[in-house]
Amino acid sequence: MAAEPPLAGPNTLDTPLLTLPEPPPRTPPATLRQVSHGRLSVHDYTGAEPRHCPHPTLKAGMRCPLCERGSLYREAPKQQVQLHGHAPVSALCWQVEVLRCSACKAVFNARDSQGKYDVSVSTAIVLSRYYLGLPFYRLEAFQRMLGVPLPDATQWELARALFETVFPVIAHLIHLAAQADLLYMDDTGGRILSLIRENRTLPAGARYGIHSTGIVSVGEQVIVLYFTGRAHAGENLDKLLDLREADRQVPIHMADASSSNGPKRHPGKTLPVHCNAHALRKFMDIRDQFPEACDVLLGSLAAVYTIDRHTRTEGLSDAARRDHHAAHSSPLLTELKAWMEAQIADRHVEPNSALGQAMHYLLSRWERFTEFLRTPGVPLDNNWVERILKRLILQRKNSLFFHNARSAYVGCALTSLIMTAQAAGINVFDYLNALQRHRFDMARHPAEWLPWNYTQRMALTRSVAA
Repeated sequence: MAAEPPLAGPNTLDTPLLTLPEPPPRTPPATLRQVSHGRLSVHDYTGAEPRHCPHPTLKAGMRCPLCERGSLYREAPKQQVQLHGHAPVSALCWQVEVLRCSACKAVFNARDSQGKYDVSVSTAIVLSRYYLGLPFYRLEAFQRMLGVPLPDATQWELARALFETVFPVIAHLIHLAAQADLLYMDDTGGRILSLIRENRTLPAGARYGIHSTGIVSVGEQVIVLYFTGRAHAGENLDKLLDLREADRQVPIHMADASSSNGPKRHPGKTLPVHCNAHALRKFMDIRDQFPEACDVLLGSLAAVYTIDRHTRTEGLSDAARRDHHAAHSSPLLTELKAWMEAQIADRHVEPNSALGQAMHYLLSRWERFTEFLRTPGVPLDNNWVERILKRLILQRKNSLFFHNARSAYVGCALTSLIMTAQAAGINVFDYLNALQRHRFDMARHPAEWLPWNYTQRMALTRSVAA
């Protein structure tokens, strides 16, 4: 066995190629609570295939082969996990035995053809592209390297076919999202190659923007939706409100204070509230310039977040959480508002300075920032949708763009289904496979094939078949 290379010192400019750099010093944890061995329990591997492993030569009741006095008896089975690596899509090449009758010439195959692509292939491709953000051409190169070629055009055709199969479920999720009582939403930049080319021919004053909208709908279940195109978040909210039933109460609409995040065709049809985290960031960005004033503001807002965390930990209802904030957060915020107004009125803060503008941003929208003191169910911030937008940002960083508006719709719809299933806490791979295997029943009853109830419908179809 070859000896390990010597360790290099702190100056590595002249380090020989076979000298291993020294490891960085390890910082001990501040508290014992941060100590973790980092190992996963066997119960964490919920997707592992269970296999029974009997002893090859011994059975319960036999004499012990060592002492030959006692008898063997069973104990609780030992759990062992073994992981295997392979390409996202693997292949089997069947050597099918064929028999032919010498008299009638009938042919008998040992195995009937079941199609080249199993449903799990489409699932693996879609998860690689729209969850991991792996471009089709990169997966093609990886598959070719491992001897299982999968052209990028074939990947797109399989992904598109899966979209067409599961579209009834996606359409039903969009309709359900429109009925929710709480809607988080925000935009990030989007790229669609055909629209970028179109921008070169548009006249002055035309809409050039391309937006990727994320919406988190919170009702009886959590539904995550994505849309990429010319429409910004407020226009996508209008389209969602078009599907809302007339007898529903006005939904809470959480977003930042951008004018593009509000509905235009449905004014007054939502209760708009603003994200306190955006206000916090404005003061965090200028803390080095105005440390004393920013510390006062950040300290008050941090106290409100601490109070909110307590309400979540205690599991308070929406009404009880509102009352708790009204009792404990309202005095803090009333004092903070009076202090900011006094700072500006007494000229301690220049209105046009960065601090003055940050204060004006908060004061001019004070009612929408503090609606959680008056209305049950209003969240403090829009961080939920900020987190789910990272999925589209990852795709944009890795794949750069969608080819056209259709591929953008397909990609966003599949990402919506994946992230909604993940929010439901289910095995997304098994779910997408189940939708494809039961596509005819799913097309007739999409409401019974949602991430949170599909196992009941699948069990029912199996019992009927049996």
